[in-house]
Amino acid sequence: MVNTLIKNLKLLLVCLSLMLICLLTTGTSMADPRWKSPDPEFTWYWQLDNESSLDLPFDAYDVSLYDVTESFLEDLKAQGAYLICYFSLGTSEEYNPDRAQFQSNDLGTAMEGHPTERWVNPGSDNVRKIMLKRLDHASKLGCDAVEPDNVNYQGNTTGFKVSPSQQLAFLVWFSQEAHKRGLAIGLKNNLDQAEALQPYFDFSVNEQCFEYEECEALEVFTKAGKAVFNAEYLPKYRESEAERNQLCRKALALNMRTLVLNEELDGTYFYSCDLMYVE
Repeated sequence: MVNTLIKNLKLLLVCLSLMLICLLTTGTSMADPRWKSPDPEFTWYWQLDNESSLDLPFDAYDVSLYDVTESFLEDLKAQGAYLICYFSLGTSEEYNPDRAQFQSNDLGTAMEGHPTERWVNPGSDNVRKIMLKRLDHASKLGCDAVEPDNVNYQGNTTGFKVSPSQQLAFLVWFSQEAHKRGLAIGLKNNLDQAEALQPYFDFSVNEQCFEYEECEALEVFTKAGKAVFNAEYLPKYRESEAERNQLCRKALALNMRTLVLNEELDGTYFYSCDLMYVE
């Protein structure tokens, strides 16, 4: 009996060791029960302007946290959709209800192409409090996950000096705050830091990696068993079936969930490689 007990203990130690190795090598091989990450095979739909149709056959809907009604979100949840809620982490938009809460020294330069949207200081305690309230709002509305946008201060004129290490620390902190609230969190673009941030983020949302030939950077997510949601905007993908088919073949081979959209993200055009492409 003692020998059997010792044998079982050894077996348990081996299992625990394998689990630890798995965690260390992949970052998130074991799902955390406190939040639900999107399945890498989930089909997804992305519309940030206006409310989308409720009868589209997608597993995950990515919608604006502040541009849809609570009843719309409730309807999505009622039909079993995985709900991703979009908001900007790095900027303050004029239309957001919390715009007045930002102090003058919180706000930097206007975002290129968006004169009413200004970069915010990630080192400001007040900015962090506002962003935590956005997470609280997402949690209250029943979002399964959040997509915080505008997280790359490098290469942009923001009005703030933010080093890569400061940006990294800010994003790790924010991902941990999302998880505390039972929310999964997606890394938006920021391919330069994808490898370092993958262990802290549950999926990736990417724009135009095929257009700019940089999809390899997202393999850190797919190899870790995490979803990669990709959007492409080039007119040739909308206008040419041959170009669109070529894109879809590449996306499916990389296990990426790819949509062809117009840049307005208003629902007037979409093509899902997962649901509409036929080999």
